[in-house]
Amino acid sequence: MNNDYMRQYVQLSKKSAWQAPTDDIEAMYALIETMKADGGAEAKSVLWLACKWLGLHKSAYDFYPAIDAPKDRKQQRKLLELKEKAATDGDDFAVKPRRPLAGGGGQTDGSGSPTFRYFPDPLGNGALAKAEEGEEIICPCCGKATEYYYAAIPYCRENVENLCPACIASGAAAKKFDCAFVQGGESVSNAERQKELFERTPGYISWQGEYWLAHCDDYMEYLGEAGTKELKEAGIFDEVIAEYATHNEYDAEGLGELLVAGGSVTGYLFRCLHCGTCRIWVDAD
Repeated sequence: MNNDYMRQYVQLSKKSAWQAPTDDIEAMYALIETMKADGGAEAKSVLWLACKWLGLHKSAYDFYPAIDAPKDRKQQRKLLELKEKAATDGDDFAVKPRRPLAGGGGQTDGSGSPTFRYFPDPLGNGALAKAEEGEEIICPCCGKATEYYYAAIPYCRENVENLCPACIASGAAAKKFDCAFVQGGESVSNAERQKELFERTPGYISWQGEYWLAHCDDYMEYLGEAGTKELKEAGIFDEVIAEYATHNEYDAEGLGELLVAGGSVTGYLFRCLHCGTCRIWVDAD
């Protein structure tokens, strides 16, 4: 069968989703939307695979019945495993695309919605919050009402709350309040990249303060909290823990038993923007 959708899927899924470049993640989500709109047999035969690769287990299982039921036991077992993951995880642990925010000031996507190079999903990870219906949030930097606001406070002398994403992305907030949004991080040689991280990127929510990892002489993108369960499901547990062990922080040998996303000992997962390498930073309450 001449299936262009399958060729695109194979090209984009050469690495695990957790290690794939951001452009490939966004391209896969775009391919899913195209296949949904198509609705043909060729689209349906690939749609569930694309969802499964991203970790959208519920969506993958929902789309699977569109294909002939598997006849051999191996395929039946895979379908049962997918059904179990759909029931336990749903789509909650999927690799997310960059998420532009409505009503923002615009930094990189040209649509009037700010995106952050080193933090693709600050809303989904709790760094940004959305105002409740009827609630008016005024940004202390620009003085305008904002639908989304920074859920934490930056590092500065003043107690600055409710900054809008646009003022963070543009650097206006850092300039006005002489503040930084990230507590610490590894070194990179490019001074502009340092400014982009510390002055124009919201910090992630953590136990003891953010510590941003770097790779390929650039800061990595922050993906979210991850424990042993998420790392093993993504197929990156061994390599991530082995790399972490080289830094002589927590006891890496017993870390797998303690590491729980959102738990007392949690991991903060990062991915290199250039080569897709994943690394983890571990913190405890």
